Amino acid sequence: MNRLDINPGWHRFPVGLPEKVKQEIGFVRREWDLGSERYIGMPFSRLAYELILASRFHPMMFEPETWIGNYHGGIFQVMFKIFSPNPHEVPGQIRKTGSGKTDDWISGFITPDNVLVGYNPMFDTELTNSGLAVGLCSRVVLNNLTNPGSDGGNVHFPMFDITKPPTPKNIEHLISEIRRRCKLEKFFVLRSSDHGMMVIGPELVREDHLLVIWNAAEGMNHFEVDGNDVWFDSRWHARSQQNSWGEAGLPNRYQVCGILRVTAAPPLKPEEPVVVAAGF
Repeated sequence: MNRLDINPGWHRFPVGLPEKVKQEIGFVRREWDLGSERYIGMPFSRLAYELILASRFHPMMFEPETWIGNYHGGIFQVMFKIFSPNPHEVPGQIRKTGSGKTDDWISGFITPDNVLVGYNPMFDTELTNSGLAVGLCSRVVLNNLTNPGSDGGNVHFPMFDITKPPTPKNIEHLISEIRRRCKLEKFFVLRSSDHGMMVIGPELVREDHLLVIWNAAEGMNHFEVDGNDVWFDSRWHARSQQNSWGEAGLPNRYQVCGILRVTAAPPLKPEEPVVVAAGF
């Protein structure tokens, strides 16, 4: 198949394509190019669905891998995790990190018409009624335009788990710190509960850039001044670099993968995360 004949919905904003191809495809404005106002109050499940179908690459934090060159496309595959959440620790409690009894991984695929096909756990109310949470994975698979519908490499949504309450003062400080330390401009801040927040960016980054972003975010924590002055969840950070390890504990190329809870899972996680602010 000639690459120029592929439905542009599958690679609406590819990176590294020749100018002739870019002109034929055209630059499609996203809603977040127009501002963040309409996203305030949006449930994470709706935001995640839109990001999966509409995200593009970060202009400064993505470079095509040499083996694929100019033939990168947009998102082809996304991963969800269905899990039993654990309760928050009480003071003095030490427990193993991670989820509870259930850990299921679900793949979603994006068609040439830019449709997410297959089972979409984010909108399955039976999971919520059963106390199971759905998490969105940072790692996504790109389309290989030399053979459309095949693996074109992995990139990530930049994401963070924040341990501070979603007060106006904390939100303002968080936005300032992420801009300054992590060099991200476009991102959404979500309220996950009375006690915490989440952050996700719509522009995909390469894994090496993600690791740099996470390490920079550790600078928001000031243990040396106050042991309680913790913003970026270091336990979440460590766990996000150990996902998909085998029983033998051996590293693999899929081990870096952040996960943010998208849905409510009562009674332990009664709130669905909701957008409360944005960095743009």
